[in-house]
Amino acid sequence: QLTIYEWKLFSKITPSELMSKGWSTDRKDELSPHIAALTRWFNKLSFWIVSTILIPNLVERTKILSKWIVVAEECRRLNNFNTIMSI
Repeated sequence: QLTIYEWKLFSKITPSELMSKGWSTDRKDELSPHIAALTRWFNKLSFWIVSTILIPNLVERTKILSKWIVVAEECRRLNNFNTIMSI
């Protein structure tokens, strides 16, 4: 599901968004809305993953971390490198 969602975001990026480098300006939502959306998704996913791992219970933390490793391996199989970097 992560790969499908990211593909929908990624496929909306246009060459002009990349060429304008608008994502590095204060007007990124105007000049590069799809790159900005993908960046927001990456950050949201990263923070969510971190928040699921950083729990006090060591046994639960180990189980959750193991699950994210399995997810990362599946993303690698699907060539979803963006989600791998989020994890």
